[in-house]
This record gives sequence, structure tokens and C-alpha cells, in this order.
Amino acid sequence: MADLWQFIDDIDADKQAMLAKRLEDRAQMPKFAAIRENYLDKIGVPVTGQILELGCGTGAVCRAIASRPSFVGTVVGSDLSAKLIETAKNITAKSGLKNIEYCQADAQGSDAHNGQYDLVLAHTVISHVANPAAFLREAIRLAKPGGQIILHDGDYASCTFDTNTPELDLKMPQLIIPAANKYVMRAIPRLLRHSDVEITHAIGDVVLEIGTGEFFPGLAKNLGPIAVRAGTVLQLNLIGGLRGSTVHYPKTRSSRHVISSPTAWSKSAKSMSAIGPKRTSLAAPHMSAIGVKRTCLLHCM
Repeated sequence: MADLWQFIDDIDADKQAMLAKRLEDRAQMPKFAAIRENYLDKIGVPVTGQILELGCGTGAVCRAIASRPSFVGTVVGSDLSAKLIETAKNITAKSGLKNIEYCQADAQGSDAHNGQYDLVLAHTVISHVANPAAFLREAIRLAKPGGQIILHDGDYASCTFDTNTPELDLKMPQLIIPAANKYVMRAIPRLLRHSDVEITHAIGDVVLEIGTGEFFPGLAKNLGPIAVRAGTVLQLNLIGGLRGSTVHYPKTRSSRHVISSPTAWSKSAKSMSAIGPKRTSLAAPHMSAIGVKRTCLLHCM
């Protein structure tokens, strides 16, 4: 399934602004900020040198690192999207931080020199890239020998919903999680098996919303209509939670992989945020952070 974040520069400006706002809003949510700071503290952030964030989006994590009290190094943020890089530069300029640089680059292969960075960070990005293996090779290439690599993302195989509609609950992860590689965090050890790295940390967190949801209803409401118009999600019929409505599309559009209508997405979001006291679970996925150290290998001829 295609991923909205892979072609954000091709959608309307108002939709780009909405996606950028979502990134900023998520970074400010206490639960997500706490998860970020927890894995940064446990794995450790170099206080000097250079840090690279691949897929930096609006620069929220770059700014969080650059503003840490003891940090005196430089943060570089790269992203495939020119629009997100422009937004990151504008927000950072207003923040007054001077130790952050941004550039547009493909995290699956760039022109940057080998071994430049003390830390390479990928915060909720590897689940969205087209080729996770190429992404990992690039992260390893850019890290200094002995440097760190941090991969943080959701384990969407553990995503669970209860919206009072069992049929809809089974479909929700596919409908509202905008990730091309939903289970990639489980594959990281295998993908790294033949690389010159060692896994040093594995940290798990759970985001749980009960009763009135904050993050996931907004995800359905905001990203749903964009996915519908772009034709990037699987064609499914929303039943039960969407007031029993079933929407079918002509066969000529089946190759577009569309789903229902923007109105249906709004109903879905509403049903999640209005869960009653007897059915109160609205659970998000586990969030995982994996710390990796690049080792030095000596080859004898």
C-alpha cells in the first residue's frame, strides 16, 4: 500500500499544512514527548559532535535535541519532502535555535559522506519508507565507526481498537495507520543480521487512549480524507460504526484502492471519541526504540 508521507509534496497545500500541523501537535503531546525523552535518556545523546535525523519532518525532534540543556553539538535534519524542510526551517528560525541545519535528501541513499555523524536518528520514519533495508544501509553508512543509530517507530501489529463495532475494530489499523511498513520494527534484527552493527537497547512503550481519544480519532479525521482522495488505502466497506452504511465504488476505480468517503471517516473518528463506559478500550500500538552501535570490523586478507 502506498504511503501518504512518500508523496506529500504532490498533494494540495492545505493538506500539506494539515500534515505538518499533525507532526507538530504530536510532538507536543505529553505522552509522545515523554516517550521521546525516555528513549533519548536511556540510549544516550552525544552532547557534542553531529547528530543527523533522517526523515525529520517539521524538525520537532531536531529542536527537542538541540534545546537539551547539556547539548552543544550540531543537529542536521534531512527529509525527502521539500515542503517539510521549508516548514522545518521556518519554525526553527522562529525558535531562535542556531545549532540546527536542514537539507532535502533521500534517506534511502544520499550524497553525504560516509561516517559523518555521532548519532543517526530515525523517529517514526522507517515504517513509511519504500525500502527499509536501503534505509538501514544508509543510516549505518552515515554513522561514524562506534557511533549510534536510534530507530523509533510503532509496532502496528499490536494495534487494538474497541469502537463498539467488532467488524470495524478489525479494520481500523488498516484504515487509519498511514504506514507502508506496519510491522517493520519486528524485522529490524533480521534486517541488521549481516551489518557491522550490534543492537544495544530495545525499549518498549504503549500509547493507550481510553474513553475520549486524543491522537487516534484525529488521525482518522485528518488523514482519512487525504487517503481517500489520493487512492492509497485498500478498498473496504465500513459497516456498523458508520451507521450501517456500505459504500461501493465502480470497478473502474478498483485499481485506485479507495475507501468509503470523507464523511465516513468523520463518522469513524466520532465513534471512537464517544466510547461509552461499558466499552472503554481504545488502544494504540506499542512504540519501540532500538539503539544500535556501529562497530569497527577488521578484515584480514
